[in-house]
Amino acid sequence: MISRASFLANLEKIQDRIALACDRYGRNQEEVCLLPVTKNWPVDAVAYCQSAGIERVGENRVQE
Repeated sequence: MISRASFLANLEKIQDRIALACDRYGRNQEEVCLLPVTKNWPVDAVAYCQSAGIERVGENRVQE
């Protein structure tokens, strides 16, 4: 599991890339929704997202 600081640094980089893409293609950033997927990460990953203001988080697992 990564640290909260690393998570926030990565999130900032992603948000910057989204902003650049929106500017480049004339899109409003409000129209873009970042949907992180935990894919078998501990529940702490969801807590990181919630503390950063991300309300929706996906999970991707093979059904048992």
